Amino acid sequence: MLHGVNLVIPAGETHILFGPNGSGKSSLLATIMGLPPYRVTSGHILFKGRPVEAVPVDERARLGFGMTFQRPPGLDGVTVEAFTAAIGSADMLKEEAAALDFRGFEERDVIVGFSGGEIKRWEILKLFLKRSALCLFDEPESGVDLEHIAAVGGAIDPLLGANAPKSLPRTLLGNTSTL
Repeated sequence: MLHGVNLVIPAGETHILFGPNGSGKSSLLATIMGLPPYRVTSGHILFKGRPVEAVPVDERARLGFGMTFQRPPGLDGVTVEAFTAAIGSADMLKEEAAALDFRGFEERDVIVGFSGGEIKRWEILKLFLKRSALCLFDEPESGVDLEHIAAVGGAIDPLLGANAPKSLPRTLLGNTSTL
């Protein structure tokens, strides 16, 4: 349970929460995303000036919320290509996948048999394809070996950096238990 959280993140800014395991970082992100069983019992979550604490997770996703997970589930029988088509981004898949060195994954089932680094690149690619305005990163380094931490950071950079479309300023809130 979280109490007394007051956080303002202006559009286009990146904020990282540091803290020990079990301190509520992931719970905060899940609450912002609207994932059960987390709920707001007092106060508000505002997005673009609109209160969203009563808005269901699917509508938050349509509003521009996107989240990467520490341990996302595999989706047996759902290919990357089919998932991408379902979110309306099939036209962007090849170009964005190439930018993240994620070519050749179109026919593979989402997350099934992916390495730690492949999972994280898929999670980042998902935010690109969804055109998320608010990107919530739950420990993006989790499950990635030391050799590939820089690659994950390099994949996140274009999502937020100089090459990001100016018409879609992305805001990032992430967490980590490591420095």
